[in-house]
Amino acid sequence: MMPYSLAIFDLDGTLVDSFPWFLRTINDVADRFGFRRVRDEDVEGLRHASTREILSRLERAEREAQDHPLAPPAADR
Repeated sequence: MMPYSLAIFDLDGTLVDSFPWFLRTINDVADRFGFRRVRDEDVEGLRHASTREILSRLERAEREAQDHPLAPPAADR
């Protein structure tokens, strides 16, 4: 029997739910680049969205919040 030189794992729900890791990572990126962080009430709607969809929704939400005259600063959201 030949030894394996590589093992590949699918970590998107088959063996491990990667969403908590992704959520922490996307919020770190949001802090670094001034995007809106994912709020607890956003999670269920984003859970099955693609990365592109999540970033698009957060960007749109941030843009809409900036257009609103009473929007709190990004750091407060």
